[in-house]
Amino acid sequence: WHNLVSAGAALPIGSWGDRWSKFWVLLAGYALGVGTNLLLAFQANSLGWLAGAITLSGIYIAAEETLEKAVAAELLPRQLRSLGFGILACVNAVGDLGSSLYVGWLLQIGLGSWAFGLAAGLGALGTIWLVVFGKMFFRSAGSEG
Repeated sequence: WHNLVSAGAALPIGSWGDRWSKFWVLLAGYALGVGTNLLLAFQANSLGWLAGAITLSGIYIAAEETLEKAVAAELLPRQLRSLGFGILACVNAVGDLGSSLYVGWLLQIGLGSWAFGLAAGLGALGTIWLVVFGKMFFRSAGSEG
C-alpha cells in the first residue's frame, strides 16, 4: 500500500512543485513526515491509525524523492550540482543508516514510542531549520522559494 500511494502521489507532487515553490512543497512533505512519525509514536496500536500512517508515509516519501534534488538544483550553481547531489545522497544514506540503527534498537527493546517520537522531534527540528534558513538561501539565489 505504501508504495502504491507513493507512486500515485509522485506525479501530483511534482506538478505542484512546478506550479508553486518546490521548496515549500518539499517542506510540506517534511512536515507530513513529522506528523506520520507522531502517529506511529502515539497511535501505532490502532489498526486504523496505522493504516493512516502508512498512507501518509507514502505521500511524504513521494515528496522527498520527487523534490529534494530539484530544490538542490535551484540552490546550487550549475558547476557544483553533481557534487551537491553526491553530498545530498551521502547525507541521506548516513541518516538512513543512523535512523535504521536507533529505530531498530529502540523497537527491539520495546520502546516504539521513543523510536518514532525521536524521529518526529528530529524531523521537526530539521523542518523548522529549513523554514528559518531556507528563506535566506532562496532570497540570495533570487528564486521565488
